[in-house]
Amino acid sequence: MKINDVILRTITKTVVFIILTLGIYLFFAGHHAPGGGFIGGLVLASGIVLLYLAYDIETVHKGMPFDFKKVAALGVLLATGTAIGSLFFDVPFLT
Repeated sequence: MKINDVILRTITKTVVFIILTLGIYLFFAGHHAPGGGFIGGLVLASGIVLLYLAYDIETVHKGMPFDFKKVAALGVLLATGTAIGSLFFDVPFLT
């Protein structure tokens, strides 16, 4: 079933840009604040969810041509590498 909601699609084009820009800002600026990077990730995810609500999956995947499974695997690998690296350099865990 395809929903033809002109208002949602029109507003989404503008709002998603603002949401993603705010999410990137919060992700990098909130690095030194408690939970700042996490909140930035939540805002970015909410922008992507808004795209999925306004458009179909194929349209969203054409606009974002990367595989989410590979990105998630890279994040887990980075977190694991950071944890193991702290053992080699004799620093506190995950620092």
